[in-house]
This record gives sequence, C-alpha cells and structure tokens, in this order.
Amino acid sequence: MKNRFSTAVLAALFSISVHAEIDEAKMADFESTCYKYAKEDGVAQEEMETYISQCVQDLITSESEMSGESAEGDPKE
Repeated sequence: MKNRFSTAVLAALFSISVHAEIDEAKMADFESTCYKYAKEDGVAQEEMETYISQCVQDLITSESEMSGESAEGDPKE
C-alpha cells in the first residue's frame, strides 16, 4: 500500500513543472505530512491516493512560491 502512495507521489512530482529541486528527504516529509492530513480529514481509503498526490503537489508549489519562484519557475518581481 505504501508503495502505491510513493508511486502516486512520484508521478505527481514529475507531472508538475516546478524548477525547484526536491530531495528525497523533503519528498518523504511531504508524503508523511499529507498522510497525516488525510488521516485528520478522515479521507476514505479509496480516495487516499488522489488526496496524497494533490497534497504533495500543493506543498511543492507552495514551497517554490515561498522560495521566490512562481509555478512556472520565474522569479517573483
């Protein structure tokens, strides 16, 4: 089951165009955080994979925006 989450998370990571580098430790942290959010939100098991994927995408996007890049990778002005 955890393998399916990891696969979904990796697919989500590669499906978005963010130029910020995300190392394995950061990715594992994002996945863990999203799994915790899913548990707190009472996400059904059959919706878990989609929830985790979207959550990780949101965290990656938010981190890149906070570091001064937009989702397209252009510096904020």
